[in-house]
Amino acid sequence: MIGILTLTPDDAVAMLLEGNQRFVAGAPEHPNQDAARRAETAPAQNPFAVLFGCSDSACR
Repeated sequence: MIGILTLTPDDAVAMLLEGNQRFVAGAPEHPNQDAARRAETAPAQNPFAVLFGCSDSACR
């Protein structure tokens, strides 16, 4: 992984895209992050809040 101090905006986008490609392909980088594990743990989830964020200055 790239060190935080050397992370450029292009590096950050590349990392996000790589992670999304792994997610879509069902190829997690770490164990217990696959669709079967999410389905197994979802019924026990009881979230009380959802956080939304936007890094775009046009978001209001």
